[in-house]
Amino acid sequence: MFEKNQLNINITAESKELKKILQDNIGTLKQQLIDVNIVPVSIRFLDDSPTITDAYNEYNQGLNAGFEVKA
Repeated sequence: MFEKNQLNINITAESKELKKILQDNIGTLKQQLIDVNIVPVSIRFLDDSPTITDAYNEYNQGLNAGFEVKA
């Protein structure tokens, strides 16, 4: 069970350069979240390759911002 200040972050990035920058600075991101009393339970980098279910998810096209936050 998550506390009110716990956070899961899933990250996708089309740009390999951006993904590398994010991965190199993940420690800083975690520390900054902790400094404002947000506990990052997990930060995952997801594969950005298309999936079979993408063909069935036309209703959400244009809404994908490249990240998902669940609180």
